[in-house]
Amino acid sequence: MEYREIVVTVLSAQDLKNVNLLGWAMNPYAEVWIYSSKKERTRVCSGGGRNPSWDCSLKLACEDRLFGGGGELQIAVYNRGSIISSNTLIGTVAVPLSDLVALRNAADDSQSSMSMAMSCQILTKSGKTQGVLNLAVKVGAMVKQAEQHYKAPTLETYDTAPVMRYPATGPYSRRYLAQLDKKDHYYPADYHPRYGQPAFLYQQAPSLKLQMWLQGPKGRGDVGDLTDSLSDLAGSIGGGCGGGCG
Repeated sequence: MEYREIVVTVLSAQDLKNVNLLGWAMNPYAEVWIYSSKKERTRVCSGGGRNPSWDCSLKLACEDRLFGGGGELQIAVYNRGSIISSNTLIGTVAVPLSDLVALRNAADDSQSSMSMAMSCQILTKSGKTQGVLNLAVKVGAMVKQAEQHYKAPTLETYDTAPVMRYPATGPYSRRYLAQLDKKDHYYPADYHPRYGQPAFLYQQAPSLKLQMWLQGPKGRGDVGDLTDSLSDLAGSIGGGCGGGCG
């Protein structure tokens, strides 16, 4: 893609309309653009009032075809707001790029940039004059910019991409990865297999004698029955260990 560099020097403004409701001194600044998505801005002239001075140079890029018609150099002048008020638009300036064709041709013929000074009226949307803006515009020679094409991802892109298992980092990552490699159980990696599964806590019901003793006076029997029930419970605990406790 080919484009031209345009240097806009925003010099000063005179007789700006004071848009401060309380009549305080304004703090004007200006925004300059050709494409609305790429705007450049001057510094704020604090206390500049109705006659601010910036002398600020801003660089813009422009496609050469826009000099044939339809393209404009846009400048908007604002008053910077305060804590209790927002920025206020004073007015705008529009310079057709077709008016800068002479500067473009001179840049092509002499391979050097020429500057043109101009004074433009600052207007509201309704066409009312809000002051005068002083500019200096310079158009440069053609510059080529390499085009950047989008490269769609391919299967090779996904095949060569690194694959990581969650969690990749952290204090428990090694334990988690070790557990993934052991498909024969779901216990924590540091749980010793000789202890088996603690089945007595939640898998086996109390013995029948113990249930009868707990049901009430009629089913409790004597202390000997309770001793037998506890012995049965201890046996079930020993059996739940899979022989590893003995």
